[in-house]
Amino acid sequence: MEIEITNAFDLILRMINAPTLLTEPQISAWKSAFVGELTKRFSDHWLPESPFQGNAYRSLTVLNGEVDPVLLETCQLAGIPASILKNSLPKELVIWVDPYVVSYRTGDQSPVISFWEDRSRGKLALIMQQRAANTVKVTLRTPSP
Repeated sequence: MEIEITNAFDLILRMINAPTLLTEPQISAWKSAFVGELTKRFSDHWLPESPFQGNAYRSLTVLNGEVDPVLLETCQLAGIPASILKNSLPKELVIWVDPYVVSYRTGDQSPVISFWEDRSRGKLALIMQQRAANTVKVTLRTPSP
């Protein structure tokens, strides 16, 4: 889960062009708050054997320019002005943080774009999800590196 959350953070940093707005210590403090808060929030909604179940709960949004409260909270914990997100992120944005994949969409009519994906684990999870839908018993094993 931490890998996916860290990649979602990296996506946001790219979207706001963080190096021009924040110092390295600020980015580090924000990353720590972001990973910590999202790990707590997602802990009961993280199902690697069914990666798309609960993805609405794991989404981070900006709707009509209103930034997701959890994003604002991570900024506040790190001492980052919320105005950075409000002024720099697209006015319509959804970021999905799912097991094995981080994807996003800007605007209602835009396609969903995969920002990061662990293909070795993701393919396994999708196969297991299909099998589960066909009521085949599946045992989840941790993939080998």
